[in-house]
Amino acid sequence: MAVPCLAGSALAEAAAPGGPGGVCRPLPPGWPRDRERLWVREIIIEREAIFARGEPARDRFYGRLANALHVTTRERVIRDGLFFHEGDTVTVADVQASVRRLRSYPFIHPNVVVSVAARRDTADIRIQTRDVWTTMLDLSVGKEGGLWTWSFSLREANLGGFGKEMGLAVGHDEEQLFWGVGYGDRQFLGREIILAMNVTRGDDLAIESLSLQRPFDRPTTPFGFGFGVRAFDGRRIDRRGGIDGPEWRQDGLRLRAVAGPRLAGSARVALRVLPSFYLQRERHSPWDPDSVGAPLRDRDIRAIGVTLDFVHERFSERLRIDRLADPEDFNLGSSWQLLLGYMSPRWGSQREGLHARLQVQEGLFGRERHFLLANLEGHGDYVAGSWRDASAALYVRYYANLTRRQTLALHLRTDWTIDLAPQDLPTLGAHRGLRGFDAYRFWGERLLFGSLEDRLVFGEDLFGLVTVGGALFLDAGTTWVNGEATRARPRVAGGVGLRLQASRASGGPLTRFDLGHPLVGGEEGDGWILSFSAGQAF
Repeated sequence: MAVPCLAGSALAEAAAPGGPGGVCRPLPPGWPRDRERLWVREIIIEREAIFARGEPARDRFYGRLANALHVTTRERVIRDGLFFHEGDTVTVADVQASVRRLRSYPFIHPNVVVSVAARRDTADIRIQTRDVWTTMLDLSVGKEGGLWTWSFSLREANLGGFGKEMGLAVGHDEEQLFWGVGYGDRQFLGREIILAMNVTRGDDLAIESLSLQRPFDRPTTPFGFGFGVRAFDGRRIDRRGGIDGPEWRQDGLRLRAVAGPRLAGSARVALRVLPSFYLQRERHSPWDPDSVGAPLRDRDIRAIGVTLDFVHERFSERLRIDRLADPEDFNLGSSWQLLLGYMSPRWGSQREGLHARLQVQEGLFGRERHFLLANLEGHGDYVAGSWRDASAALYVRYYANLTRRQTLALHLRTDWTIDLAPQDLPTLGAHRGLRGFDAYRFWGERLLFGSLEDRLVFGEDLFGLVTVGGALFLDAGTTWVNGEATRARPRVAGGVGLRLQASRASGGPLTRFDLGHPLVGGEEGDGWILSFSAGQAF
């Protein structure tokens, strides 16, 4: 039965629909159904340690030890994560957006509880949070096809309970040994500003990145900005057709700056037009001139223009999608972002024309137990009446919770390219799709791919430490060169997987193990391929 929420009012608009016909989500416990806004008299913050009161694991040795060693998040950090304060008037949209932001913090467990004690037009709002273990000593090993990676890292995601993040890492990526250091702050200078800095070094590798942004956390955010820069100097391998391709030295720089106000909208809709600058520079030289084939393409884009940003929020809480347990937030509405910039050789671009970058997410269908999301991503240069160095990818994801412990997941993808740089052509293999074939096994200028998974949860929060799941999967796809579609050959692989998710660790990391075998399109010597990595396959 639908829960009423003042249909047609601002409150109905703010409470994101969770089903067909605009049925509103239930209001927070205690919220009077006949009130648009409430005046906040008091905010009560209740913070729990990693193992909360009443949990059996709290009294076990590791539960007592974890709570004793961990510094609980400071109350100020929780308060600064809210979109309202004492003395403000608050709507349901404010409360729901605050919960989503607290869930995004890597030191807060996703189960954030809000309750309201209302008296006429005033309210006391109680926020209950629980921490997760944030001192992470990780040894991570990945294998996708014949591609091995590993890393060892020490990361603290909540220094002194102040929500600051610091990390150190050593490892081996796809090419070489490296070490790195990083720092992150989600409340830089006590403001709604996110800061991230990283430095990585290797024998033949140097990467520096800096990001500073005040994000548009919700449609009513009046002003936002973003600045990001990344410099890279190291090896780039031409992976067309396999892991061990020709090696190139790449010297690259990428920078994007955008800032501006919200122009129009409502509690759930926003339109923004943001002045923008985009720079992408890549230079390539042969690592070993005697072994290099077709050259990789240099690139120099310097575009000044605007970013058109449109969002229509319709958030919905879901379970067992990217995580094995705990709630996740998905926008089943619309999100469009289009950068249009003018390039000119006068300020360093390779050519004169228009540079465009597009990101779209659209919720096509959403009901209580299943939903469908479509994404479109693309970029390219429009020069002298035609597109160059252009790529577009359309992918659709469907999820259905068949039972409390079973989720059916479907992923469909297609890529198109026009005169795209060789180093960016789409590939298929264990690293990107076909889990029964070696990484980067197939490449082309066109790609079609589909994957079906039946995901199961076997045990939830075992011993208060881990949730265990598994999957049966079927992958199919093909690639081809423009004008040669008749030469495309289908490739199909199937297999089984194991999923492990830490219940009390920062970010609730999920580790994925997949064992796949070619079913169609295999060749002599092909066999079982073991892949393991972080996160779901899609």
